[in-house]
Amino acid sequence: MGSSTDKLTRPASASNGLMREAEFITALLEHAGDGVVACDANGDLALFNQTSRDWHGMDAMTLPPEQWSSRYDLFHADGVTPLATEDIPLFRAFSGEQVRSAGMVIARHGHPPRHIEAEGRPIFSATGEKIGAVVVMHDITERANAHKALEAHADLLAQRVRDLSELAYATSHDLSEPLRGIRGHLDQVQLDALPEDVAQAIKLSRDEAARMQALMQGLLQYVQLDQHPLQPQNTTIGALLDQAFRDLGLSPEDPRIRRLADTLPLRADPTVLAQALRCGLDNALKFHAPNQTAEVEITADRDETGITIHIRDDGVGIEPKRAVRAFRIFQRLHPRTLFPGHGIGLAKVMRAAQLHGGSADLTNNPGPGATLSIRIPQRR
Repeated sequence: MGSSTDKLTRPASASNGLMREAEFITALLEHAGDGVVACDANGDLALFNQTSRDWHGMDAMTLPPEQWSSRYDLFHADGVTPLATEDIPLFRAFSGEQVRSAGMVIARHGHPPRHIEAEGRPIFSATGEKIGAVVVMHDITERANAHKALEAHADLLAQRVRDLSELAYATSHDLSEPLRGIRGHLDQVQLDALPEDVAQAIKLSRDEAARMQALMQGLLQYVQLDQHPLQPQNTTIGALLDQAFRDLGLSPEDPRIRRLADTLPLRADPTVLAQALRCGLDNALKFHAPNQTAEVEITADRDETGITIHIRDDGVGIEPKRAVRAFRIFQRLHPRTLFPGHGIGLAKVMRAAQLHGGSADLTNNPGPGATLSIRIPQRR
């Protein structure tokens, strides 16, 4: 048997150990870089560590939850709307909720707003009795400010894009009128009565005026894509192709074109996407070898996130390194003497796809020709 002295010192030693453990936990909480707050089983605030006291400018006080928001300057993530009691992370945790990534702002008077992301949970005893709740608060002010600055920059960039679009629209529209006048005057000139060199110069001027007019019209159509908000509707690829065929003056039974995806449904702005298909078809029919009849095949794939429409031709193909350039406005990859056009069609295809949140690309086929793929995301 141990001595009576041993019996007396054991409880004291255990007590000292518990005290040291409590001191360690307290010091750990006090020196934590994150804010830690807790309430007891009655919902009374029981703990503010040093970081929390610094952020709020005060210690925990015995207050009903209804006063927490106003007393501790708690706001929603916008920094303006006061946080309702039921939205306070600690109250949510005390109510039994597992709180994850809850955003709020501590807007202490006379100090910059502090953006917080909170994690919290209720606290239970070993017997399963709820004895309180705890929340850990992370300071995300730097991240929030960076995000806000990025949003402001994005808004400014979007405004500049709108301004440029409006400028391009106004410029092309205003220049079209005098250009029509110039072309009209040139068309009235009787070439037979003029010397051959003068007649040739006027003929070339007519051709260039007509080309400039077509460029202006193409630019107008391009910028008009951004002038009006999309109006998505339920439609089918067949309905869109019917409109594209009408715009191109093609027969629905055109033997050069195989339509293999007409019944596939999708949601899109029919006017915008039909225009993209018209431009894609026009390209596919245009860029084929001389003295050969074009052959075009239209297919589509659907997956979990959207639809991809493929327009495959048997034409001259494209150099892979020039595929991206093909979608830039006024970019021509072939001389006008070989293939007509103004370098706007594929730019309109890309813009139409982007307005739907999608994209477009151009790839060479294993055999002759190339395939234009237009990706249109679809919501579930």
